[in-house]
Amino acid sequence: MEGNATELADYGYNRDKKQGKKQIVMALLTDIDGAPVAVRVFHGNTADTTTVPAQLSILANQLGVERST
Repeated sequence: MEGNATELADYGYNRDKKQGKKQIVMALLTDIDGAPVAVRVFHGNTADTTTVPAQLSILANQLGVERST
């Protein structure tokens, strides 16, 4: 998502190749059927290599998940 109305908006890697746009990063966790389990919003300049370990931690520590793919 992109915009300026939040303190989380920042310049980062834009998958749509749009330059000069602030954005936010959203992480969505789903169950095996694709139903949403949790969502988290990060600063727009947060790399996937940072969000994935944080989400795996949520799965294990807050939701009790022992295995994930």
